[in-house]
Amino acid sequence: MKLKFYALSSLMLLLCAVSLSAQNKTLTENQKEYFRELWKEKYHPAKGSEHGASSQLAETFKANGLGEMKVSSNTVTDEGEPFIMVNPNDSDNVVVSYMDLNNGLRFPIYYTLDGGNSWNLSNFNTVDSMARFHPTWTIAGGGDPVFAYDSNGRLYFSWLYLSQAPNSNNEDPMEMYWAWSDDKGQTWKMVNDTNDRLIGSGSLIFGGIAIGSAGDGIFDRQWMAVDRSG
Repeated sequence: MKLKFYALSSLMLLLCAVSLSAQNKTLTENQKEYFRELWKEKYHPAKGSEHGASSQLAETFKANGLGEMKVSSNTVTDEGEPFIMVNPNDSDNVVVSYMDLNNGLRFPIYYTLDGGNSWNLSNFNTVDSMARFHPTWTIAGGGDPVFAYDSNGRLYFSWLYLSQAPNSNNEDPMEMYWAWSDDKGQTWKMVNDTNDRLIGSGSLIFGGIAIGSAGDGIFDRQWMAVDRSG
């Protein structure tokens, strides 16, 4: 089974031109503004709140058949970037993830096995997974949780983190992670090998004014597709 990852963003279309500018340390004002806006979007310091995003999600799910409804005006959940996926082999199995800015930026995964009548929180913790690989790094932001199923029911999940690392010379690492589940989103695994656990890695100059020198550039708004042809 071939798994294909697609980074579909205007940023990727600009990588060649921008990387040349980054090497020459000269950026147009439009490019500088682009990276500042990217920085603003991806930088999400942890915030506290009276009501966690998970409880708001539960409230929405309880509103069966009522269409859209506003459950909170809490700014902590702004730009939640939710992603929902239905298992193509089992329509009763649905998974959802989003950005939770409480207690550090994490991407909780909720799953249902009965068509949405009940929901459970997966045991997967993206913050702990990040800490396992980079114990000295601090999560500064991130986003873009995305799912994809293959034809056998294996579920893939990807997300990205923008981090601050010691002695990084103002270059904030930006990494895109992935994991998979063989039990409909209940438990998850990640590759431990350094070369395979990431879809891509790069860095963003602090403040978002340019691409850093590390890795493959930077990634934003990725989408995943699985080749189900056999």
